[in-house]
Amino acid sequence: MITISTLSYAVLVSFIILVLLTIWISIDASRYQHKEKKKERLVRENRQRCYDYFIEGQIVSKHVGTSTLERQAIVQILESYIMYVKDAAILKRIYTYMNRYYGAFYKKMLKSKNSVERINALYYILDFQIVDALPLVERRLRKGRLSTKERLESLKIIAQLEEEKIYSFFEQYREQLTEKECFTIANQLEDDTIYDIVNSEHEDEIWLLAALQVMYKRQLMYGQVAVHQLLEHPNENVQQAALHMLMITGTNLPLQQFEHYFYAEQPYKRYVFTNLMTYYDIQDTYFYLLTLIQDQDFIVRQAAVQTVSTYANSERIFEHMLEDMQDTYAIEAIEAFRNGGIIDGTMV
Repeated sequence: MITISTLSYAVLVSFIILVLLTIWISIDASRYQHKEKKKERLVRENRQRCYDYFIEGQIVSKHVGTSTLERQAIVQILESYIMYVKDAAILKRIYTYMNRYYGAFYKKMLKSKNSVERINALYYILDFQIVDALPLVERRLRKGRLSTKERLESLKIIAQLEEEKIYSFFEQYREQLTEKECFTIANQLEDDTIYDIVNSEHEDEIWLLAALQVMYKRQLMYGQVAVHQLLEHPNENVQQAALHMLMITGTNLPLQQFEHYFYAEQPYKRYVFTNLMTYYDIQDTYFYLLTLIQDQDFIVRQAAVQTVSTYANSERIFEHMLEDMQDTYAIEAIEAFRNGGIIDGTMV
């Protein structure tokens, strides 16, 4: 049986532990705030020098951070540059600087026993294109003893900095990668490489699908011939991705060739068909659009309204449709659009 004195002792011990823990947290928070303020000061001190050298290209003495906080301050400045700057000369100066002065540091981080440090190192290697770290990244990939996150970030590095080797590494990990991860890796490749994968109808369907998804994301306009051919691909997912690409590239195939999507039960197929009609004359699409504006699916109805709006005489078409329909929702969708309403979640 627990006595009152025992309970009192336990409460006292718990109270002391709580007090000590509070003091430790307060001290740790104070140290963190002190470090952050010091880093902010270092950022201010280095901002102009970095701007003059990296952005303006002026010949100035390059400051290399020797302490952890100095390095973090300079990296913070350069991260803000690469996030928005697209100028090749500026990026080259940044990448050259980071390789020369911080490359060895990130390679050391990559060998750390701490998984967080290793992953952060991979982020920096990718962001700053630390090519000197590539052999180490490759060795670690070949060994295969990587966490899911390290594996993905390492493959992204190879895809961006050594893309001619990416497919061999992709094959090594193919069974472990999700469709989303395949897309993430392919998204690091150059546009020309993406076109090559699609134009050659790459035999690996997952890799081909990832390339098509990248084309769609980047709105790449070429490759229409290859995309048309992929409509006959045995893999339905590849067919679907190719169909979505035609919404961007356009098509010169007869509208009737896509008519089975109009009658499809799946709303996404009717949605794609609706968008494809922007590439055809209203004389050929009016019947379909009139039907789809009254579709039971909200997204399909809105897409049909949007498609009609792309025609030069859209107002006359809308007026004609309003005379031909009784569907309340369709009428409201048209009126909302004409009054500056919402289409596909955005104001028009």
